[in-house]
Amino acid sequence: MKRDSPFTGGKFSHAQINWIRDTLAWGIKQNKVMLAVMHHGVVEHYNSQKKHFRDYLVRSNVQVARILASGKVPLVFTGHYHAQDIALTKFKNGTYLYDVETGSLVTYPDPLRLVTLESSGKAVISSFNVTEIPSFTAAGRDFADYSKSNVRSGINGIAVATMIKFGMKEPEAAMLAPQITEAFIAHYSGDERFTGKEMLATGGLSFMGGLVVGNRKDLVYGLWQDSEPPDNSLIIDFTSGSWFSP
Repeated sequence: MKRDSPFTGGKFSHAQINWIRDTLAWGIKQNKVMLAVMHHGVVEHYNSQKKHFRDYLVRSNVQVARILASGKVPLVFTGHYHAQDIALTKFKNGTYLYDVETGSLVTYPDPLRLVTLESSGKAVISSFNVTEIPSFTAAGRDFADYSKSNVRSGINGIAVATMIKFGMKEPEAAMLAPQITEAFIAHYSGDERFTGKEMLATGGLSFMGGLVVGNRKDLVYGLWQDSEPPDNSLIIDFTSGSWFSP
């Protein structure tokens, strides 16, 4: 790794894993309700996330999820990817884990969550977006529009540069980038639903362009194809592991 370059990935040491196991065992004996909070994701939030953005999941994420679930942790709060998404994994022994990923206030749609833990053993989750801030309001500017435009510009530029690096011609990359950008914005917002005709229109690409798309299109499809449960508002029943909409 180059000096001063960012380090995106993360992992637990053996000592930390042992500490987690011991702490969860203690909590079970004490009949505690245990939740976990960590930066990296534990459960994949869309198909192919591990293929394309593995550093946004903790190393050995399936093992970590299994340890938490077996330790009676029903829910882990995560972040890192800046998306509003809730993922659920279930294991053959009947245990389960909800990964409640919350977006960042520095990335559109600038969300926050409110989680209420009820004595009945339920977690009520609701979400809100910051749509205005005093400095923008005073200047007559729309903060939500600014935020969305800013993230759209950033992702579009990264998408173009990435496809060119893979060998695609710049005009083709510029044609595809807006479609990729909208998929990311939808995923950041949560509860994404594609309503168009094609998730990725690729007509007229060169041979090399087609190869690049063929290797990466599952990323766009994965971002658009949101799996259950809902991402922004839901109720989780810790006694059964089931969820339902409020």
